[in-house]
This record gives sequence, C-alpha cells and structure tokens, in this order.
Amino acid sequence: MFGIGKATAWKHYNLFCNLVHTHLAPICIKWPSSNEQWDAVKNGFSKKKANFKNCVGAIDGCHIPIHGVSDDRLNTYINRKGWASINILAICDSNKMFMYVNVRWPGSVSDKRILSTSNLGIVVAFDYLIESQQV
Repeated sequence: MFGIGKATAWKHYNLFCNLVHTHLAPICIKWPSSNEQWDAVKNGFSKKKANFKNCVGAIDGCHIPIHGVSDDRLNTYINRKGWASINILAICDSNKMFMYVNVRWPGSVSDKRILSTSNLGIVVAFDYLIESQQV
C-alpha cells in the first residue's frame, strides 16, 4: 500500500510509537507526584463532578479496532464483541486529562487481567497508591 513494503511501514510505525512515548507522553500523561496534586485531583471530582468525595481518578478500558492481524494470531485479538482490537486502560482526572495509560494487551484479554498486571494494579495491590510515584 502507498508504494512501500511492510517492513518499511512496520519500521516507521515503531519509530512513530517510540517518539510519541518518549516525547509526547511525558507532556500529556501526568501521574500526580505530590500530596498537593492528589488533593487537587480529589477536589476537582468533589467540586465539579457530582460531589465524588475522595475520588482520585476515573478509570475505564476501551477497545481500539485493528486490522491486518495474521490468521495465526487473530483469535488473540478478537474481543468479546467479536472484532479484532487492542485494549487500552486509562485514568483521567476531573479535567479529563490523562493521568495513566496502558496500551499493551490484545482484545481477548479481560479488564481484570489488564489492571492486575499493570504497574497501577501492582501498586494498588501493595497499597502504595498515593505514596508511590513509580506508576
């Protein structure tokens, strides 16, 4: 397609993803790193959003459609709705700004597994949510 080979397209796709992860993610995805920042997140939900007291983020998963998965790997990417996808787990603050994003798993993987194996899930499991800055 477009006069380029698959290997070239894959190389540039990976380059693009690495550039986004390295340069854009630190600007657009910010995990609160101080008690004051956590308080601001909680206050935002408490004041702006239906009086959710002590809420530290809105979490959800999403399926992003994908195409061109090889037949031998297709079943891995078929989600519960019957189409191929990549799973995304994200947390936003009350201003709809991303605080955490995990894009790693094929569509067939459950939300529970995605959360429990993510950096966030591991931190929560060990009770270090607010104190940790490693997420």
